[in-house]
Amino acid sequence: MNVKTVLESHRKLKGKIKITLKEIEEQRQLAEKVISNASEAERIHIVNTVVAADERLNEEYNRYVALQEKISRIIDTLDDESELIALKCVYILHYNNERTAAEMGYSIRHVSRFLKSGLEKLQEKYNDVDINDIEQEV
Repeated sequence: MNVKTVLESHRKLKGKIKITLKEIEEQRQLAEKVISNASEAERIHIVNTVVAADERLNEEYNRYVALQEKISRIIDTLDDESELIALKCVYILHYNNERTAAEMGYSIRHVSRFLKSGLEKLQEKYNDVDINDIEQEV
């Protein structure tokens, strides 16, 4: 597995969830505006559309949580606490490097080094591991 790709997919999934939430909110607002003037068939369609979006959101959220748990277990295998904290700040809490540096009390340059060395160690350790097998490996 490419560790950085897995970590980035987690971040992208969070973005996808945010977009799905916005879609659902827009669909609900639209439904509130038109439901009273809509025919029975249109009302059913509107409700089904919102329900389908809710189901998609639940699926995406469940995938996100499962992936976050696996990523957290992977990061927890690091011995260097600074690398571990930096990686968790960036890939679990989704902080940028500047905020991570502020949280850790280091410069952005130090944080970048922690991230790079932590990612290299994880990549070396998990190079031949499938992300779906993490529960057994860690």
